[in-house]
Amino acid sequence: MRQSRLLIPTLVAVAMFALTGPSGAVPGFNQGFESDNSGWNDFGGLNDAVRVPSGTNGVPSASGSFHAVSNTTDGAAGKLGGYVCCFAPAGFTVSVDVYLDFALADGADRRFNYTVAINGLTCAHLSDFVVSLGTRPGVPGEWIASASQNCPGWPSNPGRNPQAITTGTGWYTLKYIFKNEGGLLDVDVEIKNSSAVTVAYFDVSTDYNPGSGLVPIPIAIVSGHRYAWFCSPEPGSGYAALPFIAFDNSRVSSDECPVPARSTSWGSVKATYR
Repeated sequence: MRQSRLLIPTLVAVAMFALTGPSGAVPGFNQGFESDNSGWNDFGGLNDAVRVPSGTNGVPSASGSFHAVSNTTDGAAGKLGGYVCCFAPAGFTVSVDVYLDFALADGADRRFNYTVAINGLTCAHLSDFVVSLGTRPGVPGEWIASASQNCPGWPSNPGRNPQAITTGTGWYTLKYIFKNEGGLLDVDVEIKNSSAVTVAYFDVSTDYNPGSGLVPIPIAIVSGHRYAWFCSPEPGSGYAALPFIAFDNSRVSSDECPVPARSTSWGSVKATYR
């Protein structure tokens, strides 16, 4: 079912995240899980990331000695340092490293999804942007990815510009780039392997079927990031289960919400009290 771009893609997300109030965010966020899981422990229960040492389940950390895992039911979620309620003139980026195991790419249909949500001007939820990844059904040795605004999505969806990934087991960076393009929000998603080679690219602002009813989002009503969430397929969905999702190096660019310059003159201080 297609929906307006200004609507949240799932009722599950409404129940989980829409009612949580804004929290102050320090510009920039960088979580490598070396000491804790802050920024990914905001909602509790199965939505908290689990910090594990390198080598857990045979997965070496992308960097350092620790990384995190998400379950594949409710999925790990976090505010990435706190909701942000302004849009930087230069835009901002949100990224995470995820581990793709090609031993699982045996032709079965295994999937997971990752979404980044943004806020509107009142710091309320505005929209989600979802990357769906999975082992390619019927094609051993390949993963496949697509992008949309619905979760759970369908990695092989022919209407969403699906792109095969064949570069082997390892860590892949999902990078979201939010920017102002002619007064409208432009959202690009890059997927790069550990050698920084781009293996998939999506313009989530335009990769939709004609007549879908999705409309561009004016930059004037957009602010900063809200949450990231591994909104993976729910139990009973019929897809083959992934045992876990390993992720590392969750980041938000430091220029997302620049701190405004403040005058320190006594005259300007007095003026604020008039």
